Amino acid sequence: MPRFQVGVKSKAGRASMTGVRSSRGWPHQRTAMLLPLRGAVVYSRVATSMPDAIPDRSWQVSRAALLAPAVAGAVLVALLGGAEIASRCTAVRAALHAPSVGSPSRRFELQLDSLQRYAASASPDCIVLGNSAALMGIDPDALNAGYRTRTDNGLRCFNFGVAGLTASAAAAVAPMLIDRYHPWLLLYVVSPRDLGESVDGPLLANMSWLQYRHGKFSLSGWLTEHSAAFRYWLLYRQWLDPLRWPAAASPAGTTPAGYFPVETRLPLSPELWTFTQQSYARIASQPLSQPEFDGFTGVLEVAGKGAQVVVIEAPMHPRLGRWARHSSRFHDEAIAGMRRATRQRRVTFWHAPVWRIIPSDGWADFFHLNPRGAARFSDWLGGRIALAVQAGRLRRCTHTAYQLHPVTAAVRSEFALRCPAGRRGFP
Repeated sequence: MPRFQVGVKSKAGRASMTGVRSSRGWPHQRTAMLLPLRGAVVYSRVATSMPDAIPDRSWQVSRAALLAPAVAGAVLVALLGGAEIASRCTAVRAALHAPSVGSPSRRFELQLDSLQRYAASASPDCIVLGNSAALMGIDPDALNAGYRTRTDNGLRCFNFGVAGLTASAAAAVAPMLIDRYHPWLLLYVVSPRDLGESVDGPLLANMSWLQYRHGKFSLSGWLTEHSAAFRYWLLYRQWLDPLRWPAAASPAGTTPAGYFPVETRLPLSPELWTFTQQSYARIASQPLSQPEFDGFTGVLEVAGKGAQVVVIEAPMHPRLGRWARHSSRFHDEAIAGMRRATRQRRVTFWHAPVWRIIPSDGWADFFHLNPRGAARFSDWLGGRIALAVQAGRLRRCTHTAYQLHPVTAAVRSEFALRCPAGRRGFP
């Protein structure tokens, strides 16, 4: 095999490396044999022993070789920057569907987008958190009216109900809502079946974005938090999926305050009653789920981070309530456990007398209210909040500005809440 040496001569000297030599041996030339090899120069063995025969050469890269990647990088940065700017434009957002945050629940993303639009004008005073019973059962406009009739102020409230939201998922969502939107009151609507062993719902706690919000870094979570263009990419990448895109492109169907009205009336048919009994019995036949109960207590922990929390037992049709209490011990044990947990953390727990508040035609089914029932229930809830504020059991907080360090103030303006738990900044 041939054996050769590669040498490059410069002012610092000569560098060479050993190659392969043929069986014929080395040719006896006295002149250098220069063979270009991708920027290197290949010399014969005789030539490398004659330093003066090797011309001075240096490594050089032409401008054309650097220009192409530089231009490509500049174009890529310009396109990404333009997409980001366009994604934040109000006119563009109005023409697009609600962006995605990588959630398994499209309802969660629709509610999050609605809350972002609702909070654009002013920060909400309170946020309602819960499953479909909250989504269909609390009308923020009626709640505000009930609060205003007993006080001189209004109550800006947003309904962040998500169908199928379990207690463990609520524990992952509640800190994010408080940290981003800074309400002074969180109304958590929960039912005993939310703490069941066989309860099933969207696994929101596994989202990379929520995990990033809780301190676990990931690139997708960071991009979801800081890039509007990335959130729209998460949505429109589903365009070619015929199973996912219809749900992704569906409208929210809620009011600007997040309430989802359902114009139906409870048909008291034997078939519906049997189906309701069977669905509830599947949950009540098993003990309370410890992970779900830990999630319930996790929502209560928000009370120690600035917002005040009120737990409200979700309305249930009186007929179903009587049957649930007598059919098993699950209902009473769940209510007793929730009351005990709220007492230990000094959190308010309210049970609504649905038999007195909600009319017979105010039910969509045995678990959900229609607009007539939601208006009555929300009016009662607004009045109950007003009475608690007047009695001093709840303290209404107002947003006040404060001065930051000059360097920080030059970058962004911050706000804070002057609340019993201290001062909290607005992002």
